[in-house]
Amino acid sequence: MISEAEYKKNLIQKLNQQNNGWIDGDKEIKPGNKVDIINHKLKIAIEIKDEVKGGNSLEKGNKQSGDHLRSANKKFKNYSNKYRTILLIKGNDNTLPEIVRYRIDGLIIFSKFHNYLGRVNKYKESIKKEIGSFLIFADKYYYFSNEDALTNRIICKQEIEKILNESVEDVKKICAEDFLITKIH
Repeated sequence: MISEAEYKKNLIQKLNQQNNGWIDGDKEIKPGNKVDIINHKLKIAIEIKDEVKGGNSLEKGNKQSGDHLRSANKKFKNYSNKYRTILLIKGNDNTLPEIVRYRIDGLIIFSKFHNYLGRVNKYKESIKKEIGSFLIFADKYYYFSNEDALTNRIICKQEIEKILNESVEDVKKICAEDFLITKIH
């Protein structure tokens, strides 16, 4: 798997082929936490995180996703609300974008005792409000916008496709009904 540093360098080169001004945010002279890639002219900030190493444990993966969200949200807060923001999850050929989204959206739990079916997170929804959009890189790019984001932070799929100069697929949201086999009584 390619290192984050090499991936970031390659992505900056790719982005600059379409629009000049993409730079390594970590090299900026600026106080506080900085994002990985930024374009001040386009007002777009990108934070890159490796896919969580939760293995088969969705709960462990959900906790690690929460840590990624907290970190990215904190960095995006350092940029004015005129910047649109993208959390890019760098996966590999085995990455399932729907599972990545499922972890970010929150796990669906079933409770026979409390007659409950719904999502639970190991974190508060407010830790996602500065993250406008999610981009997952596996065998290609996958996109979904953040329903909990501040509206001015969101960047649409069509604009991301234009910036990347390639098509991007939507990530299907996993719903509780996708898991239901029998009705809970």
